[in-house]
Amino acid sequence: MPKVSVIIPVYKAEKYLEKCVNSVLQQTFMDFECILVDDRSPDMCGIMCDKLAMEDSRINVIHNKTNLGASMARKTGLSAASGDYVFFVDSDDHLEPSMIEKLFNVAIANAADMVYCDYYETREIKNGDKTENTIKIIGETDSFSAIKQIIANASPMHMTFWNKLIKREIYERAHFPDDTAYYEDNYIILQTFYYSKIIVYLNEALYYYNVANNNSMMRGSTRKLIMLESKLRVFQYIESFLAQFYGDDLALFEPNFSFAVNKLKHRLLKYGFTDLSALSKFHPRSAQYIFGNVKMTLRGKLYLWLALRLGIKFQYRLWNDRLRK
Repeated sequence: MPKVSVIIPVYKAEKYLEKCVNSVLQQTFMDFECILVDDRSPDMCGIMCDKLAMEDSRINVIHNKTNLGASMARKTGLSAASGDYVFFVDSDDHLEPSMIEKLFNVAIANAADMVYCDYYETREIKNGDKTENTIKIIGETDSFSAIKQIIANASPMHMTFWNKLIKREIYERAHFPDDTAYYEDNYIILQTFYYSKIIVYLNEALYYYNVANNNSMMRGSTRKLIMLESKLRVFQYIESFLAQFYGDDLALFEPNFSFAVNKLKHRLLKYGFTDLSALSKFHPRSAQYIFGNVKMTLRGKLYLWLALRLGIKFQYRLWNDRLRK
């Protein structure tokens, strides 16, 4: 049985897929299987996956019958995985040749449930040129501290799958939501930090994250609202999970959790969310912190207070313009 299962959900990435898969096949670590999950991609990705599998026996292809989204595509790949550790890769990214070997060696040396590292962020600019930045932080090796970072949305390092080598049994304990199209990574990764008893941070950039092909980025107020509604469901999952394992009042995570909730509620109002009752019922404790140290204008805080406290249904932009005048 392979030591590591590399799982790549594939969707609209025909421009990048071959480079991505080759960066896995060319790893200095050899004892792995590569599972490509074609999430019913409308381009040539499905055919490319089959071609790559014919060329290398370590590749296994799963074709989803319908588009399930990234979260469920990962879960599909996980159900077919047999490695002791799981490593997820986005289909438009690529790896340093020694990435899996370095993460795996650290994991074995420390009997770690999770090992994670820094990464490079590449961004396409004009004429096909790219900029590249190294994303680094002081990594948390304590699960509680990492969860607080995730809640505060303070670090991109903690909220991604693709810079982490995690024991398969940890992922198998996590809940993968099927009713969220965006931001589900936060909830799933939060669970893996909770279930991981030994966490190691490797202070080295080994993964190349391609910002240019982020298909989940959507423009327009209506589409933005869809994303924010999905984020609200994710926050509800997070609240339920924390209440189950840390206690119902969630005092351990305040005021950070309330600050994050208030910021989300404000943005939902801004983009046309009208169910004030749902916002009021979700983490009502956050009302205590509306005027606290959160990145929101005083006008925005006043809006949020008026909407939730008085039940005022207003058109955000109309009242925003009036109040500004």
